[in-house]
Amino acid sequence: MTPADRRPYTVITPVPRRTWEEAVRDDPLALPTQTPQWADAVRATRGYRDASRLYVWPDGTRLVLPMVRRSPLPAPLAQHLSWPLDFGLGGVLAPDGEVTPAQAGAVITDLARRSLRPTYLRPSPLADRVWLDCAPPGVTRRPRVTQILDLSGGFEDVWRNRFRGAVRNQVRQGERAGLDVERDSTGRLVPVLYGLYQMSVQRWARQSGESPRAARRAAERKDPYRKFDAVARNLAGNCHVWVASYQGAPAAAIMVLRQGEHAVYWRSAMDKELTRRTRAVHLLMSRAIQDACTSGARYFHLCDDHPGSSVEAFKASFGPQRYHTAGLWLARSGLRDALPRARTTRSASPTA
Repeated sequence: MTPADRRPYTVITPVPRRTWEEAVRDDPLALPTQTPQWADAVRATRGYRDASRLYVWPDGTRLVLPMVRRSPLPAPLAQHLSWPLDFGLGGVLAPDGEVTPAQAGAVITDLARRSLRPTYLRPSPLADRVWLDCAPPGVTRRPRVTQILDLSGGFEDVWRNRFRGAVRNQVRQGERAGLDVERDSTGRLVPVLYGLYQMSVQRWARQSGESPRAARRAAERKDPYRKFDAVARNLAGNCHVWVASYQGAPAAAIMVLRQGEHAVYWRSAMDKELTRRTRAVHLLMSRAIQDACTSGARYFHLCDDHPGSSVEAFKASFGPQRYHTAGLWLARSGLRDALPRARTTRSASPTA
């Protein structure tokens, strides 16, 4: 690293909300899960505290890192997360989506010093290369596989050249099945989605031999109703719930988040028997992808998968590209302390 790269930088925490919103607008790779509204939903669900960080370099470059920490422990003892494992992708927001290796190294070193406990950083697969390349050997990596559908060329091109033939046939079956499809952005359909999710939990319990009661408790800890409700309320018009019903009975539902050029398929649930007969999920996916294309999205994110699973195969049938990526657990141990300590100041703005 050159002496020029070892320049000082300042950290402001928490990030003033207006600055955070400007960073989202200035980064074409910004995801809905990197917005202050998403942070509001995370904190409303789990009771975390805002630990977002604004990095400012002398040349005026500003990087914003969405992050929370566990409450009520003091910062040096608390775990810092961008984001908690069940809240999707975090990572740094940067002007034009570009971060230099020197900047990435500075942020990694700063985060590793934040607490006695490891800090988790999960950058977007579209922006993770510099982070993975700059992470020292001592950093623990959590390998992930995610899929992202490129929407360039519009829906007709996606339909003809990316959807597999079997998917197109299943979507046509769904169109002929007599399904009623709704899309809502107010949260009105969240109870329907969650009801189908609870039905799915019971089905998974039967398949695995787990006690239905134990499965229900585990699901409520990981994905309580308040989590879905908080996402819908805080993202408001950027959270779309799609529901397909057959003769008045909900068959399938999906939740899709929007930010700029990005649509994120975040959650889904179904009545498996009704979906098998009507292809409701295939129809909803096609409708959501078409809606994303029409409204100017460039990417449709299908999120993480377990390699070899039926869910991964289902997503792959829509023609996305697979990304091998990782989350980073950053700790003091094993990290070379090569960069100057940041000057940290407290923001005068209220906590976001």
